[in-house]
Amino acid sequence: MKCLIFTRVEEMPWKEECFNKTNPYLLKIVNKPHLEYFIDFCSTLQINEIRIVSNNATNDLSDYFKDGKK
Repeated sequence: MKCLIFTRVEEMPWKEECFNKTNPYLLKIVNKPHLEYFIDFCSTLQINEIRIVSNNATNDLSDYFKDGKK
């Protein structure tokens, strides 16, 4: 099964006010990035291919998740 995860930053004006330049996927909830919760959920559903879509991609995202094998 495949999954597409997409967060539209334009629909989150509060994010810029409260968290400045932080990528929305890396906003931490209980010390874990938001995107990691999505990935864990996909794993629970036995989804084996995940594509992350971002219109404001940063190196922080790829630095944290590396090649995604974890």
